[in-house]
Amino acid sequence: MPDRLGRYVIEGEIGKGGMGVVYRARDERLGKIVAVKVLLDAETVGSEARIRLRREAQAAAILNHPAIASAYDYDEQNGTPFIVYEYVEGKSLDLVIAEEKLSPAKIAGIAGQIAAGLAYAHERGILHRDIKPQNIMVTSEGQVKILDFGLAKRTSLALVRSNGQRLEGTTVETVPGTIVGTVQYMSPEQITGEMLDGRTDIFSTGILIYEMASGKNPFEGRSFGSTVGKILSLDPPPVSAYSPEIPQGLQEIINRCLKKSRDERYPSARMLRDDLEKLRASASSPQEPDRYPGLCGALIPRAVARLSLVLLQILYLGIYGAALYHHGAVFTAIAQGLAFFSGGGLLKEIGTPRLWTTAFLVTGCCGIPVRLHLIASVGFDDPETGLQFRKLFPALLMLDEIWALSPFLLLGKWPPGLTLICVVLLAYLPFTHRNLVRNAYAEIWQ
Repeated sequence: MPDRLGRYVIEGEIGKGGMGVVYRARDERLGKIVAVKVLLDAETVGSEARIRLRREAQAAAILNHPAIASAYDYDEQNGTPFIVYEYVEGKSLDLVIAEEKLSPAKIAGIAGQIAAGLAYAHERGILHRDIKPQNIMVTSEGQVKILDFGLAKRTSLALVRSNGQRLEGTTVETVPGTIVGTVQYMSPEQITGEMLDGRTDIFSTGILIYEMASGKNPFEGRSFGSTVGKILSLDPPPVSAYSPEIPQGLQEIINRCLKKSRDERYPSARMLRDDLEKLRASASSPQEPDRYPGLCGALIPRAVARLSLVLLQILYLGIYGAALYHHGAVFTAIAQGLAFFSGGGLLKEIGTPRLWTTAFLVTGCCGIPVRLHLIASVGFDDPETGLQFRKLFPALLMLDEIWALSPFLLLGKWPPGLTLICVVLLAYLPFTHRNLVRNAYAEIWQ
């Protein structure tokens, strides 16, 4: 084990594969813990392994999604290439399956995050081609991370979004007679060396869902040949043969993913994610304790949550417009309130009401583009809306709590008690906003 690679100080070994080893390391400059993937023997593995490692780094570098492990760096030291990834603290999916009997809600939640990450990659022309439990990490908070894009390829076949839009990538061909991937998780077309599209990863995801539900690989045979034969010609036993409690909806999702003909599978990973989200919502129960907070059942249907989010942004834009139009009355009332509570001393320290007017005008002008952005994100169902909102929420909370003071505009027009109720409701509204986003984009909120 090397002591260091570049600026990364090696602290220990995480795991080892056929051609590579992954170390836990510390970034000497930033002081953060990272994972460093290195070829086992850079001198003997050959150029193909180097190309694969570089391809993995390039694929991971352009993918920025909560369900995909982020790549930070790629470098070489003394002829040894290595990739630096974010360090994921958790268990691989094979260990999760071995240690825990997963409920249908948890299965749908984990699989939904995998499908969301694959949809993001596919829509950027990247196939994984080696989806298997060892390449899926699940953190203690329930966040899924897809690892190892070493077999990733760009595709020329059309990929399909949930809205039916077709996307094109660049051309790639698999050399006839070669097999890349892990055979127990390959699609029929991957085994036969055909040109691939995103539906090959959907087939592999179906195998993962089957394993999470039953604890068994549906195609595993006693030999390489028997496994290949099962994948090409035999339908797996129904999951209910191993787990009678599995809902019919989950069985139908698995069956569609594992169709031999890719034309009969889900046309896109995003459509698979949508079905898994519906299943998760119906299978979850508020009374069921869930170790994975990101996978709990939605209390509000996703369509209703999305519509409510759009209407909420319009409401905020209306508040901004009314308050800015009547800003003189609003800020005079605020100044009077501050003077009342501070005996005039505070106003002398912080300046005249014009300062408050300027501050609120600036925050209002900042709030308008944020609201328009959220309307567009929710309206077009941007898959990253949950992550974007989670990052925006602290600043958005401050902005919304400031604007909760806007009902002071009504002082002298409405009874003081009613005005106070409006202020309290507006102060609570950001938390309602947050809950709506969590219901609409639960699988990538974490």
